[in-house]
Amino acid sequence: MATLPDEIILQILSYTDGRTVFTSVSSSSKQLRRCSLTHIANTILPMTYITTLLNLGPGHHRRWFSVNPWIVFCFSHIDLDHPGQAYFRYEHVRPSACTTIALEKWPHLRAHDKEGQELSWRAMVGRNGSEGKFEGARVLDRADDELWVRLDWMRMLREYYANEFA
Repeated sequence: MATLPDEIILQILSYTDGRTVFTSVSSSSKQLRRCSLTHIANTILPMTYITTLLNLGPGHHRRWFSVNPWIVFCFSHIDLDHPGQAYFRYEHVRPSACTTIALEKWPHLRAHDKEGQELSWRAMVGRNGSEGKFEGARVLDRADDELWVRLDWMRMLREYYANEFA
């Protein structure tokens, strides 16, 4: 395998599912690990979404039951100074009718949860992937009032693939 150029290996990996690339191929050799991580960073992560669930409590929108919207973040970029860190930016709230109240509650939630430990995170990897739980995402406080999340993408994928088939 050491005689194959990286470009050919990357082409072969494009026909392989993300779980196989991450769990099996990346542990085969140094060259395959390097190519696997490149493939994951350039192909799989850009199609990854993460979500967190908010409990808005009863009484919103004249309802007697609790409303639990999801805040959805989409992949933005990998930190060039720390390649193991990926950034995800706010995309939308589901259901969309809860967007205003969810975004109003977000700063209050963050004030009680500076380390991100109380938030439950889920990831959807790939276009047709199922959602899987993971931990370790950190919400960034930025001056521009945009919502950003930073996480260790290797840890996220390790937990995602471990939970997916557990």
